[in-house]
Amino acid sequence: CQLADMKQAIPSDLKILDVDGDGQKDRAYVGDVAGQLWRVDLLGWQKNVDNQYEDLTLCGRLANVSSAGDENQRRFFYPPASASTLDGLDVVALGSGTRPFPTSRDVANRFYVFFDQGWAPGANNEQVLSTITESNLWEIGTERADNTKGWYLKLPHPGEKSLGSPVIVPDKQVILFTTYTPPLQEEG
Repeated sequence: CQLADMKQAIPSDLKILDVDGDGQKDRAYVGDVAGQLWRVDLLGWQKNVDNQYEDLTLCGRLANVSSAGDENQRRFFYPPASASTLDGLDVVALGSGTRPFPTSRDVANRFYVFFDQGWAPGANNEQVLSTITESNLWEIGTERADNTKGWYLKLPHPGEKSLGSPVIVPDKQVILFTTYTPPLQEEG
């Protein structure tokens, strides 16, 4: 896949899944250092009308939650977690944090859960993902809006960041994640 917006480093492993239970890995999720979450569907190869093999892989940006300004430059350094809900909704969870600067207090990091709505028809019969932004998400602790595409939790302490992969326990409807908060600098 070639994606015009995929220009940033991807420091983590991919979260690779067998979504249809056939024993074959067919979907991957991964975040990058620009606060973007990518989805790749590994659909295999197929002969086209010219008897040539055609790659059926689909790639797209599922979410973009970073923007200009130090406070909003969120980065993903660890693989996301993913699970399907009882009603068939795919959820993807991950937290932001800048691993190379664990003591930095510049960025207002978050923990995110995105509802993967899947592919939709686009121009020229191509399949596209609708990119989720923070404006599409419910902020935990505020009044919930209709038709949100997930939620996020503002990490409450200055400099607090996610420095690991989350774990989803689907049958308990629980997501576990760790954070790190740098110690306050003592003036001396």
